[in-house]
Amino acid sequence: MIIILANIPDNTGNQDIEDFIRPAVKDAFIANVSIMAQKDAQTHDLQFHGLITIIPDSAAKEAIKKLKGNKINGRLVDIHEYQARYMQNDPRINEDQLKALSVSRQGDRRCRHMEIYRL
Repeated sequence: MIIILANIPDNTGNQDIEDFIRPAVKDAFIANVSIMAQKDAQTHDLQFHGLITIIPDSAAKEAIKKLKGNKINGRLVDIHEYQARYMQNDPRINEDQLKALSVSRQGDRRCRHMEIYRL
């Protein structure tokens, strides 16, 4: 399972994230740690998020419970399961409405002006 640490400080590195997660997962395997940046195309502000792959899923769910409300590098972060969103997979609309929309939705429905980068 991939979990996300949303809104981490910009000076946070992969090792900081692993050190933050490790006590909550103990014997589980941390398969991958990466940092993703979202750039606001209008203001050019960057938001950083940590993506962590933990095996097995049960350990990831336990880590989310244990780490909610904690801080990393002095900033309170939101931790939850990462869910990719696709324009074609919007649960709020049915299949007929989706066909009518086709390519009209070019960006993320919540942050259309954001660009996403993997660091």
